[in-house]
Amino acid sequence: MLGTEKLYTAAQTRALDHCAIHEHHIPGITLMSRAADAAFRYLLATWPAPECLQVMCGTGNNGGDGFLIADLAHKRGIDVTVFQLGDAGKIGGDALLARQQALAHGVKIVPFATAALAPAGVIVDAMLGTGLGGEVRGVYIEAIEAVNASGVPVLAVDIPSGLCADTGRVLGAAVRADLTVTFIGLKRGLFTLQGPDYTGAVQLSDLGVPPEV
Repeated sequence: MLGTEKLYTAAQTRALDHCAIHEHHIPGITLMSRAADAAFRYLLATWPAPECLQVMCGTGNNGGDGFLIADLAHKRGIDVTVFQLGDAGKIGGDALLARQQALAHGVKIVPFATAALAPAGVIVDAMLGTGLGGEVRGVYIEAIEAVNASGVPVLAVDIPSGLCADTGRVLGAAVRADLTVTFIGLKRGLFTLQGPDYTGAVQLSDLGVPPEV
């Protein structure tokens, strides 16, 4: 059982992030690193010796978490490939710092192609986070369908891509995860409507933010 019954909307969790960063002076990249650490720890607890890791990264902070998870896996000698979705030139802020760190350490980052997914190891879904405001489109639909058809275990970072964080509605297409590691606060959509059919087991990490947050 999870240790809290409080459920938050996406806007409320963004407010929690803002409070941690601006009122308690925890840098965003520090929170991102803690998120990656937590997700990677739960990944290894569930799949202790993955043959490989395939990390699907979007262009936002969810993708930033994915880059750092890939970096952690690479440091442990796990065969890891990052599949980049969206225009990498649009990545900024902490996510860009995370991507640059992964590249500097030798992590392989390649554009997503459906045929490139291997039927092995574990897939990390770090494509679309809680900020998704409308239906999934374009290459993201292709990627979600490829992940779901792969037969490979999936860890979703914060929320399965394509699932509405507020309602649990599938926004056109959504990743079916075996494990979802969510951060700071539990999102309503993980537990309502279609959410439970897509999240798998849910684990929460508070990222070490002060109780006042």
